[in-house]
Amino acid sequence: MKPIAVGILDDQLEEIGLLKEVLETDPRFTLIGEVSSPHELPSFIQQHPIDLLFSDIQMPGLNGFSLLQKLDHRPKIVFVSSYPEYAVDSFSFQPLFFLTKPLEEEKIRECLAIAKDHFDGISSDEAYLFVRVNQLRAFQKVKLKDILYIQSAGEYQQIHLQDGTNLLTYKRMKEFIQELPEACFVKVHRSYAVNMHHIEEVLSDTVKMSSEEFIPVSRSNRKKLLKALKNFTP
Repeated sequence: MKPIAVGILDDQLEEIGLLKEVLETDPRFTLIGEVSSPHELPSFIQQHPIDLLFSDIQMPGLNGFSLLQKLDHRPKIVFVSSYPEYAVDSFSFQPLFFLTKPLEEEKIRECLAIAKDHFDGISSDEAYLFVRVNQLRAFQKVKLKDILYIQSAGEYQQIHLQDGTNLLTYKRMKEFIQELPEACFVKVHRSYAVNMHHIEEVLSDTVKMSSEEFIPVSRSNRKKLLKALKNFTP
């Protein structure tokens, strides 16, 4: 497998010298480049596609959270921050890890091991998301295999689970789709994304789920659905 392409965003690059040293001596990763200004990141990613971004959060002019929300195609994220209190808010971006400055080599290597496992592919029984489920900033761990489909309700998304329960979370559909693995989930309608593991039948303008529910499929998304199913490996 080719090395995992890595980029770094930090306005004080000297503070993460240890991170760069470890990355450059680990053949499983290749450091593509470093960006010191958040405003430079979109063009950097466009010119140099990366798999994994190590991103600071508190930076002059634009914080890391605001920046990532603006990206059309978001790489997987590891946050690197001097402020551990940001860890809770970072959950909504589904980071692979949260590194706290000053950095420690042991923690960096632990982070890289987790990243490598992610890109190698984890089993559907192990994959999960943390989703914010109420106004108290509480997060709940949800296994991907348990999600039947996601239904949009404006700025909220309703997660329909295999056991019949639903979770309501504040997140736009576009953001949710970015966090879900394309190998399992596909958007079939402007208001629905489905887990292909639970599709029982594809009809002309709907899909029948394992829950016996019928989810609408828009004409514009039907071809994408059929292509995704053709490449789908249960």
